[in-house]
Parts: sequence; structure tokens; C-alpha cells
Amino acid sequence: MYCQNNQLSSLDVSKNTALTELYCVGNNLKSLDVSSNTLLTKLYCQNNQLSSLDLSKNVNLSTSTISPQNISIEINEKNGKQTIDLSSYNLNVDKINSISNGNYNATTGKIELETNVSKGAKITYKYDTGKSDNFLEVKLKVSKVNNYDEPITTAPSTEPDTTEPDTTEPDTTEPITEAPTKESTEPESKAYTTEEPTSEETTTDASLADKDNSGKPNLLIPTIVLVLVIALIILIIIILVKRKKKEEEEEEEEEI
Repeated sequence: MYCQNNQLSSLDVSKNTALTELYCVGNNLKSLDVSSNTLLTKLYCQNNQLSSLDLSKNVNLSTSTISPQNISIEINEKNGKQTIDLSSYNLNVDKINSISNGNYNATTGKIELETNVSKGAKITYKYDTGKSDNFLEVKLKVSKVNNYDEPITTAPSTEPDTTEPDTTEPDTTEPITEAPTKESTEPESKAYTTEEPTSEETTTDASLADKDNSGKPNLLIPTIVLVLVIALIILIIIILVKRKKKEEEEEEEEEI
């Protein structure tokens, strides 16, 4: 069977039990099952995306080229250490060996790199195909490095600084709420209208309005109104000046 360089993403030869030669070089195959092809004598499947290959049942296989294989992967980086997780690939984690840059854990299927790499770097490993003289060489090309250090380090460093001042602010409001004990409605209006404590606590709101000490809060509203009027006048003047300037520019343009 000849099907090389066709950009195939899958190939099923499980029913081709009489197959003796298979050429599937230069495709996009991520898996290849030749366990049913026991009569296979020649196999050429290099330059695909195979992460593993089982040739243990191909006892008649005499000629083969199965390497290299090229796979794009993402690396996870945390606390300055980079790891590659191979457990999600179609392979037996116990058959991986000869890591080019890192220590492999056969239990978890993860590679911890000895030297940190960047995008475009390549890490290789060899996979035991079941034939002692034929190992599958897989080249892992780094397509992306996922860095998990930033969300871990930045969150605790900024939040404590902002929460500490918030705990002291409510202390200034407590004396205002604890002072009144008789009625719940009257103390609230006094807390917002009086800036200094008065000498007579038993006087009514009507008498407080007539005294000199209560004159300051009564002048607050006229002061605000005056400020608003002045701001409005200034705004009107700015608008008039801009309008006059625009008219002058239009007149100059007409004269030109």
C-alpha cells in the first residue's frame, strides 16, 4: 500500500490482513495500528505525528523506517520548573525512555525538564515498539509555554496592602453611632448636620435652628447653591466664548 504525502490524519489497515508492504510517509497520522498485519515485511511511516507504535506482533517485519516523528506540544511552567505531560497521548507510559532533556516519571507520564526551554525548542524521546532493534524516535516541538507563576505571585502581594487600611476606617464612625441612646431617628440627622457638639443636648430641632451654633450647618445649602450658580455662569461664559471664536473663524474663512 502506497499512501505517502497525502496529509492523512487517520489510516485503518486492520482489515488488510494480507498486507505485506506499507508506505505512509509524510502524513498527519497520530496513531497507526498494524497489529493485525502479521504478514507485513516492509513499513515506512516516518515524518508523521505518532507518539507510539506497537510492532510486537509483526514478526515478519524485516525492513522499516519509522523515525522520526514530529509532535507539537505545550509546556507547563510553574515556580520556575517546566514539565511535559505525556499521559494524554496514545501511548504506554512504561515504554518511554532516553529523554534528551529531562527526568521522566513512568508513573505519572510527565517529563520534568532539566533546563528550561522556550517556544520552538525540541525535546526527543524513544519509544519501545516491542522489537529490540527498532525504537520509535519522537521529536516534541514546543509550540507554547504556559506560565502559571504570575497569578500565584501577584495576588497575595497586593491584596494585603489594600485590606489593612479598611479595618481602621470603621473605628472613626463608631463614636457617632454610640452617642445617641434615646431615639433612632433624631441622632442620624444630627450626625450629618452638626460638625461640633452643642452644649445643650435636650433642645429640640426647632430651637437648634434659631441658635448661632446651628448657623453653620444651615449655611451649607446656600453655599452649595452659590457654588453651583458660579459654576453654571462659568460654563455659560466658556460656551459663549467658544461660540464667538467659532463665528470669527467662520467669518475669516468666508473672507478668504
